Amino acid sequence: MNKRMGLVVAVLLATLLQGCSSMAAKEEKAAAPATPAAAAKFRNLEGRDLAKFFEAYRLVLFTDEYPCGEADCNVKITVSLKKIDDKDYCFATLPKSLEFINTKPENKEKIITWTLDTGGLPVEFHKESGILEVDDGGKQFDADKARTNSVTFKAKNKHNDKGSEATYVPVILRMTGGLPELCATGDPKIVNN
Repeated sequence: MNKRMGLVVAVLLATLLQGCSSMAAKEEKAAAPATPAAAAKFRNLEGRDLAKFFEAYRLVLFTDEYPCGEADCNVKITVSLKKIDDKDYCFATLPKSLEFINTKPENKEKIITWTLDTGGLPVEFHKESGILEVDDGGKQFDADKARTNSVTFKAKNKHNDKGSEATYVPVILRMTGGLPELCATGDPKIVNN
């Protein structure tokens, strides 16, 4: 992973963690246990409880797998605002994986087109890094270096290595007062079956 991509991923992770801590704080206020011992236990989520919290958080970001089939794939990313502690946070909801079937070396590349459903919000893909490859051991994923327009981004899935997966992160910006703010997204996969 190059330094620039690492920085963007780090910023995205920081944004997600900030959202987690804000949501945790709100939940804590709403459901704080009555006794000091119970309160201490509630604040220190561990093990299964922490896993449950993150799974609930992922439900905000993901819908079910999306079957792309053997053809090109059009994916809608829905953007919305969620109010946490009287501040609006931008979240992007998208399929947790894109599933391509009948992967064979002789099959042609598939074009994946992500389109933002902005809901009227001032959001857009980052101009050169709208979709970032995070993990692609099979070298299946090839993102365009520039968005098609502010709400559309394309990439190629080489679709020639059965069983391979690639993980990517959409980089979506919300313009607030002339300044860009990262919209929290998940880390979905492209799956070649």
